[in-house]
Parts: sequence; C-alpha cells; structure tokens
Amino acid sequence: MQISLKEHQETSIGLVLIEKGNFVTSISELKSLTAENNELISIFVISINTAKHNEEKLSDSILFLVNAILSEKCINLTGFAGVSVSHQL
Repeated sequence: MQISLKEHQETSIGLVLIEKGNFVTSISELKSLTAENNELISIFVISINTAKHNEEKLSDSILFLVNAILSEKCINLTGFAGVSVSHQL
C-alpha cells in the first residue's frame, strides 16, 4: 500500500506539470483525473493508518496473553479470535 501511495503522490506532481505546461486539451478531463487521484491517495492513507492501528491492537493482545501466561494467572479468552475458553494456568 505504501508503494501505491507513493505512486499516486508522484502522479499528482505529474498532473500539476501537465497543467502548468499546458500539455492538455481538456481542462475538465485533467480536473477529473486529479480528483480521482486525490480520492485514491485518501483511500490509501486511511488504509495504511487502519492497518497500522490493527497491527498495534494485535501486538497489544499478544503481549497481554504472553504476560498472562508468564505470570500464571487465569486467562479468559472470551471473545478473543471468536473462542470462549477459561483456563487456570
């Protein structure tokens, strides 16, 4: 996703150069392409942020489980990954 984001950011620069250099015959088409590219950039930014957030949540859950196992406490996995298990270590 990072590579796609970078490519769309570079496309934005190219579209600006096309506009400034008057290399386009249809301003409305250029504006449409620019708008679509900006929407794709927004989608990739949101997707990347969501993926990072989900990765952090998963890391926190794994850390919690490891700590619970190491401290030999009772773990209740209700709702974790769709299972419902209680176990005293």
